[in-house]
Amino acid sequence: MSKDNNNILINSDLKEIIPKFLQNRKSDIDTLQELIVSSNFDQIKHIAHKMAGSSGSYGFKKMGELGKEIELAASEQDLSKIKDTLAELNKYFNNLNIKFID
Repeated sequence: MSKDNNNILINSDLKEIIPKFLQNRKSDIDTLQELIVSSNFDQIKHIAHKMAGSSGSYGFKKMGELGKEIELAASEQDLSKIKDTLAELNKYFNNLNIKFID
């Protein structure tokens, strides 16, 4: 499993579970956008922490890194950084190019 920009190579053994994983991450992104409105830093931190922890295991290293950045920004209650990083995450997510390999 590796990545080059938004080109993600994933072991074909994970082919059946990747759609659900991505659906869950999209839900997380939507939830994070809602939580920004109320500045709910604890929940933002919690969701970003889970995203950071799970994404790398599925081959989405950049997603994990961005999740970690959001988690840290939530710890610092830096709403501007959260918004900027979430925008970057959303752009990354919407431009993924996944290829399954043996």
